[in-house]
Amino acid sequence: MIELEVFIMESVHSVMEKLLQDYQRLLKEELKRSSLNLTEVLYKILYEAYLHEGLSIKEMANKLTTDLTTFSRQVQTLEKSGFLRRLPNRQDRRILQLFLTEKGRSELESVIKNVENRIVQTLNGMNEFEEETIIRSIIQLSKKMRGT
Repeated sequence: MIELEVFIMESVHSVMEKLLQDYQRLLKEELKRSSLNLTEVLYKILYEAYLHEGLSIKEMANKLTTDLTTFSRQVQTLEKSGFLRRLPNRQDRRILQLFLTEKGRSELESVIKNVENRIVQTLNGMNEFEEETIIRSIIQLSKKMRGT
């Protein structure tokens, strides 16, 4: 029984690694096609700002498990490109919060839509039951991995 469990876990790990690699490749292709001219790391910062607008620099660096100094430089790059802006917190002006600019939001939403379309195209070869099963399973796995 233990050998079977080890085999299953190694298989799950292998599939997750391949899925992550495939997604990263797809994202990288879409970033190259876009006018964003961003690395995957900078894209992730914009995406987090999109999901959690108004987080402080420190909160977002922690969320992305990035060194604060490195993260601050990356934020400066995005700010200079016109995708992101830092604004002082109303209660404590020492805290800088991150917000997407209209340019950043528009460009990011375009990339997100293109990535989603590519994923939908991939699922099109499956029947409705298979599509729903995969989507539900990925959502469930994600929740379990986050402990929710």
